[in-house]
Formats: sequence, structure tokens, C-alpha cells
Amino acid sequence: TETCRFSGLRIYPGKGSRFVRGDGQVFIFLSRKVKSMFFQRKRPSKLAWTTQYRKAHKKDQVSEQARKKGRTRAGAGARSICNVSEEVIQK
Repeated sequence: TETCRFSGLRIYPGKGSRFVRGDGQVFIFLSRKVKSMFFQRKRPSKLAWTTQYRKAHKKDQVSEQARKKGRTRAGAGARSICNVSEEVIQK
């Protein structure tokens, strides 16, 4: 399989189309929709269904988001009341 130059999706054998630019650079597109967007000079990172958009907006990150970092809480310590120390209170 090959990858689409615009959407980043996989292209299986027998699917997609090739476009060869004047300078000899080859572009492989998945569908007519993708080809149309390329010729309209749309940015793939602005279209929600492309892999570039998903990477830019942090989608599909299941393994990295598995465990959140917990906050450390301060333990319950002894406090003084009205400027009186803990030792005086316990006596």
C-alpha cells in the first residue's frame, strides 16, 4: 500500500490516481475529493478528515493518554491556633 500525498490515508492496489507535475514530481491521491482539494490549494492541516489535522489537534493518542499525572496533596499537619504553639495546646 502507498499513502496519499494530501490526506495521509492508505491507498490499496487498484485504487487512487497519480498526478505528475511539470517538474516530474509524482503525487498519488486516494480519491477525486482529495485531488480536488489539492488543486484548490487547501491546507490538509485545516481539514478535519486528514491525518495532518488529527496530528495537529492531538487526536488518536490513546497510548500516551493512558495514565494521567496525579497531584501531590499536602499531608494533614499540626497547626497552631491564634499564635499558640502546638506544645502549649497539648499540655
